[in-house]
Amino acid sequence: QLMGRLQEKDAVIAQQAKELQEAKEEVNHLQETVQHECEERLELKEALTEMKEQFHSYKKSVAVPRVPSSQSHSRPLTPKDSLEESRQRIASATGRTSSRKLQSRNGFPLI
Repeated sequence: QLMGRLQEKDAVIAQQAKELQEAKEEVNHLQETVQHECEERLELKEALTEMKEQFHSYKKSVAVPRVPSSQSHSRPLTPKDSLEESRQRIASATGRTSSRKLQSRNGFPLI
């Protein structure tokens, strides 16, 4: 009877050791997953920051159109310029005579 109990206790210990090992492996796997997710999050944040910077740079370059360098003595367009004044300055800078017919490179009319 004592031997039977001892064998039961050994079986319980072996089962618990197995469960402990599985739990350790799961913890290790979860730690690796968290590490991977943190690294991925950092990469995504860096990419987002870079894209925001590019967007703001693009937005600035589009917001204040500049005349070609051959007309560098002219001042850049500002938000205070009237629409007609802006059209005339763009037409003058591009060598067009009629500001109403200005088109983008894609063929869309410019305002």
